Amino acid sequence: MVKLARALTAATAALAGVAALSLGAGTAQASSTDPVYLLTTDNVTCGQIGTNGTSGGVFSSYECRSGIAGYSVLVRPTSGSFDNVYLATLSLADCASAGDNGVNGAIWSNYVCQLGVAGYSLKVTG
Repeated sequence: MVKLARALTAATAALAGVAALSLGAGTAQASSTDPVYLLTTDNVTCGQIGTNGTSGGVFSSYECRSGIAGYSVLVRPTSGSFDNVYLATLSLADCASAGDNGVNGAIWSNYVCQLGVAGYSLKVTG
């Protein structure tokens, strides 16, 4: 009876470990394919960020998702490197927010909001 109880306990522990491993692997895979949110803006600026990012090797793809407050810029990273790629001219608050979101989402490693005549140019490096 004791041997049966030990065998059942060992089997249950093994199954729990397999289930946890499977769940962990599935979670990691889902997060690597999820797009990263950069900011909400107008449709033209969203398209400009997406086009400049894909042609500059920053994004593998982008989406301008329509919402109540405007268009959400959603991007997926590339595996290549890029340096000082201009994405768009924004307000200082939007530039800093998009820059921080890109760093936190592992899209780029560094950004600068460079003051210009019409606003702040978001330039990224990764």
